[in-house]
Amino acid sequence: MQALRQVDILKKQLDELLPMKEEYKRELDKKIRLEFNYNSNHMEGNTFTYGETKLLLLFGQTSAGKTIRDTEEMKAHDVAYKMITDWAANKEYVLTERDIKELNRIILVEPFKKATKTLDGQPSSRIINIGDYKQQSNSVETATGEIFEFASPIETPAKMGDLMQWYRDEEEKREFDAVSLAALFHYRFVRIHPFDDGNGRISRLLMNYILLKNGYPPVVIKSADKHNYLAALRMADADDIEAFIEYVAEQLQWSLELFLKAAKGEGVDEPGDFDKKVILLKQRLNRPERIDVQRSKLVIQTVLQMSMAPLIKAINTQIGKFDSLFKSRASLLTHPDDIVPHSKTTLLQLVDDLSGGGEKYHFLYTITLVGLRDSKKSQKNVSVSIQFVFLKFIYEVRSFEANMSVEKSYDEELSEVEIVNGVTTVGNYLLAKIESLLS
Repeated sequence: MQALRQVDILKKQLDELLPMKEEYKRELDKKIRLEFNYNSNHMEGNTFTYGETKLLLLFGQTSAGKTIRDTEEMKAHDVAYKMITDWAANKEYVLTERDIKELNRIILVEPFKKATKTLDGQPSSRIINIGDYKQQSNSVETATGEIFEFASPIETPAKMGDLMQWYRDEEEKREFDAVSLAALFHYRFVRIHPFDDGNGRISRLLMNYILLKNGYPPVVIKSADKHNYLAALRMADADDIEAFIEYVAEQLQWSLELFLKAAKGEGVDEPGDFDKKVILLKQRLNRPERIDVQRSKLVIQTVLQMSMAPLIKAINTQIGKFDSLFKSRASLLTHPDDIVPHSKTTLLQLVDDLSGGGEKYHFLYTITLVGLRDSKKSQKNVSVSIQFVFLKFIYEVRSFEANMSVEKSYDEELSEVEIVNGVTTVGNYLLAKIESLLS
């Protein structure tokens, strides 16, 4: 297939230029993040323009006239995109059905009412539940007017189990190249259509998870090319799966060419980007008086993904330098007000426990270096806690032991400088504690 061969050529050219300079990578990541979020959502009916998407995701500002649902779903999709990039960066990470359900829960935000039709064609509506497989049948009307039924609710759990087993087997066998594997997974997922809503967005997220995990850039299916995208899927339905693989490879060429430009330091602007920037500038100049972002579950979730997770990852990397001095290292997430502390395996699991309407939500992340490797002091431990506090309009990151404190509004991420400073402060505190034990 011609497009796949061209992808191989471009990928080899890119690999020879990696790693690219950090400043080039930052601009590239921003461009891909905006393109993917805008196009994948716009294809499913989200009304945000590209400029409005940039205004929301980079500056935390919403244009007048946008619905709450469109706004929240765009922000939630950005959280989901960050999640799949984090999963892909960990080569040992094993994708599960639970992860896929979590993606559905995140991008749909909350249950909602959706217009439908009864079996005899009468207008109706039903509640769309999120985060679990469908409870009612779903279908699509083809170009010829025929109704194509996806997997039934009863069949769906087994078919999803089969899909995940197929993916694990193919990963191990390595018979497919990464682009074909990603495209095939996308197609097989869409054929099942396991959720009441959000299947298209999740199929594209998972396709990109597979590409990223295998060292490829994400593929962006442009909403303007929706007709060709759906036509390629229909050809796969007619047993021409290679047509869909070829289509995905063709779209991937755009990403690879963009990555090559960035790696060469040529910049990632495209024809039309200047006009987009002028429109964005006008929107910012004419924006209404700023409204502070208030705390919500989605807001907390966004902060956790975009700020807290990178900070904790960086701190653990720094503290890992002490591992050879101790028998083990342990970490614990707790609510400070818990009578009996309990551990959570991920930051996002804590969000579901943050309930009520109190003045603040807060929890602690505690890292403990256990058992100093010194026969006389083998019972000695060293620990540090980082507290995350979510107030009404701001969040705080602080460590009383390490004398660290950062305060941000909800539309602000922790900067690279703030993360580096936090890591340095915590690392120096632990270093001083260890030195005092040995003195």
